[in-house]
Amino acid sequence: MRRVTKVALWALLALSVSLRANAGLKELTPLAQVETIYDDNIRLDDDPVEAVETTTSLGGKGVYKDDISLLSGDIRWDNVSYQKGEGLDSRNDYKVKLRGRRDYERHLWQLDAIGIQDSTAKDITIDDEADIPSDDEDIGSDVGFIRDDVTRNRYYLIPSWSYDLTETSDVGMRYKYSDLQYENNSNTNLVDAFSHNLTGYYSFKTSEVNEVTPSIGVNHYESEDDENYDFLIGSVANERLYGERFTSYASVGVYYVDGEKRDISETDTGLLYEVSGVYSLDSLAVNASAERVLAPGDFGNIVAKDRYIIGLTGEIDPKWGYELSALYYRNRSIVKEIANSNRRYTTIRTSLYWHITESIDLDFGYRFRKEKELTEADSNALFISVRYMSDFRM
Repeated sequence: MRRVTKVALWALLALSVSLRANAGLKELTPLAQVETIYDDNIRLDDDPVEAVETTTSLGGKGVYKDDISLLSGDIRWDNVSYQKGEGLDSRNDYKVKLRGRRDYERHLWQLDAIGIQDSTAKDITIDDEADIPSDDEDIGSDVGFIRDDVTRNRYYLIPSWSYDLTETSDVGMRYKYSDLQYENNSNTNLVDAFSHNLTGYYSFKTSEVNEVTPSIGVNHYESEDDENYDFLIGSVANERLYGERFTSYASVGVYYVDGEKRDISETDTGLLYEVSGVYSLDSLAVNASAERVLAPGDFGNIVAKDRYIIGLTGEIDPKWGYELSALYYRNRSIVKEIANSNRRYTTIRTSLYWHITESIDLDFGYRFRKEKELTEADSNALFISVRYMSDFRM
């Protein structure tokens, strides 16, 4: 496990050196942000602890691209500090994402390398940045579950390849290595873990607006407390455009899991799905999704995650806009004889934003969270943030 982690780190370094050495940098996007949140139950516990959390962020993204290649580097530093909040210490979080891509006549090769250092005190539902892997890709991030401050390191190495068979069809392969490490978890039940995933697909267009993609994936997940999972996932996806206003995506699949822990061995099968749609008007966009995916949990086990989201984004005028979103989340252990961590979680978030200038935005609003099964708790929070982000093209 550690050997592959070192490979991931070397890949990060090699890509960053290549990006820096390339004189053809086309775009640079610096970022600076300050966000303050008051939460009356910041750890979402049945014994509420109120706190004020302030996050100061600095980062940026650099992109070089030409007709056949792309190199990009994305880095972000977050300084997180607390007033009140027992068990929550100030800390520094880091995120690095690097990508290299080469396009030949019919082949496309890509390599992604990601490194994240944060804390188990972080609620990942707050962070909607595009540089963070989605729930079904992530490892060791139980949605909405706030714990004491334990440093968490995650590394991802993701090479992929695709080949154009015809103008309307292609095949591809994608490998993903994920590595989860905790730095100070001796007094917790959190365990280090790693996983391998290999997925192959065939994609073809049935029309100009409709694409079908069958795929099959093989996965191996292993943790340091002797839990091992091997699972196979097969699925068929369909993506369709309905004019310029509406886009839909639907996927259905099945899984087979074989799990072991010391002298326990169990299997499980079930259904996976994903349905989503986006409807856009000139000043309004509505999105909705429902899905069930398999993902590694925090305790060295595999869970099925059910997630339902609805969101609304609109403009009041060129300077002012609003966002409203709701998420319902439920996870269940795949093999209960090995680990049982069923949980339900709901969050509602609403905000107003003000485009002060082309580069500076002010965002403020309210967030509600509620959890059941693991604990019976809810929280109310007010937040405000100021963000600077601008594109410089060269």
